[in-house]
Amino acid sequence: EGEIGPVSITLLAGEEVLAERQIRLPDARWHTEEFTFPKPGRDVAGATLRITFEGAGTLWIGAVSLMPADSEGGWRKDVIEAARALHPAMICWPGSRLAAGYHWEDGIGPRDQRPARWNRAGGAWETNDVGTHEFLEFCRRVGAEPCLVVNAGESAAREAARWVEYCNGLAESAQGRIRAANGRTEPFGVRTWTLAGNGTGPGGLSLAHGFHDAVRAVEFAQAMRGVDSNIRVAGLSVESRGRDAWSRSQLAAAAPELDYLSVRYSRPLEPADDPLMAYSAAVAGAAQLEAQLQRLAATASASAPAERPVRLALDEWSLTVEKPGAAPEQSFAAGLFACGVLNALTRLGDRVDRAHLGLWTPSGGALQVTPARVDATPVYLALKLHAGRSGVSGVPVAVEGGRVTLPGVGEAPAIDAAASLSKDGRELYLSLVNRHPFQAATVKIEPQGLRLREGGEWAALVSEEIDSQNAPDKPDAVRIETRPLKPGEHREITLPAHSAAVLTYRVR
Repeated sequence: EGEIGPVSITLLAGEEVLAERQIRLPDARWHTEEFTFPKPGRDVAGATLRITFEGAGTLWIGAVSLMPADSEGGWRKDVIEAARALHPAMICWPGSRLAAGYHWEDGIGPRDQRPARWNRAGGAWETNDVGTHEFLEFCRRVGAEPCLVVNAGESAAREAARWVEYCNGLAESAQGRIRAANGRTEPFGVRTWTLAGNGTGPGGLSLAHGFHDAVRAVEFAQAMRGVDSNIRVAGLSVESRGRDAWSRSQLAAAAPELDYLSVRYSRPLEPADDPLMAYSAAVAGAAQLEAQLQRLAATASASAPAERPVRLALDEWSLTVEKPGAAPEQSFAAGLFACGVLNALTRLGDRVDRAHLGLWTPSGGALQVTPARVDATPVYLALKLHAGRSGVSGVPVAVEGGRVTLPGVGEAPAIDAAASLSKDGRELYLSLVNRHPFQAATVKIEPQGLRLREGGEWAALVSEEIDSQNAPDKPDAVRIETRPLKPGEHREITLPAHSAAVLTYRVR
């Protein structure tokens, strides 16, 4: 509006101009301008992007995005590389707090034209910059199968069915034509879907509960399979913190329409001044989760029809701190919690079909992402420790020896152990967690039915203190150490206090 002259887009460090671009707007309509700044001659922290114009009037700016030139499909290259290094088999999106009020049609089409919505469950604005296309592109680039999470609390089954058609329908279908107009002719072929938003939600969300939940699960699953009969559906999302009130009859009502019983687990930690209390609570979380998954698996097995068994899908697991600004979830104990969860999942075997880390980047997640860098958290390092060091079939492990007391659990073995075999049966992966905060442990290994050869690898997640955290001045306070196994370590090995290790043995 008015006399708008050249528009300058300037990248500055203080008042130093690092790069500048001028554009002229031909008329008063909306225009999209895309260009690339040359790389600055030096690294700069705290740069500023400034937009100015010559003349008198009003310049309306709809959206501004600044991304590294080497970004991949709109995703930062360093984030893609860090995620890819974990070899994730499947990634779920959106998370339950976002999914509870999420409407997928807000997240398609030109990104600068998508509406921003207030997410009541999460207590924040959702810009919808990341939508269906962006998430599925992320999965493709990191090599993971996608799992889409449906808002089954405030949306309708027909909205979920439209999403299935948008992702999997032919280009000639109603939603397929919209998908093609948005740049994707071929179907995405998303096979795994989770119904979320059930139960009592935060932020005043009006969500289903009780028997009505089972009815909605049936309604949604039938509507979605009416579009694509090949999809797999997880439903009846359960908070596994002892608050699930599901009866066998309620589960049985929905089980014929479900492939999985969805479970969410968030280990809440009250910030503690005593590092030992925080450490013990974090380590105990994995043991509590395992006990609850065992109970839920038994319920699912007893309630589902014999001809259609229902397995568990641990759609979210995480460690959270319930005081804003507190961050003990980023201490070393969070890494041991994650290692304990992975051991529990190995022991549970096919009773749990899949499991997903609940958080990737926020506080408590695997990655801490800033404008300048990506830092690995202890949770990330725990996942990386096991990436490529786990087999395809579990091996039973019996543990005898010292015990520790875990809050909310009671006495438990000081050594948490799980084992698995590689697909060709030539490698045995023995995953150990020394739960004791201060005492090293000598572990004697007595394999039955397997003959171990000399050689192999020791890989361990270690730190000097139970509450160590990585920081710019201490980037390796929490770290992974690797070395070849020493002679005799196929029979006896010493595990440092508060540590986790994966031992790769060669099988005769």
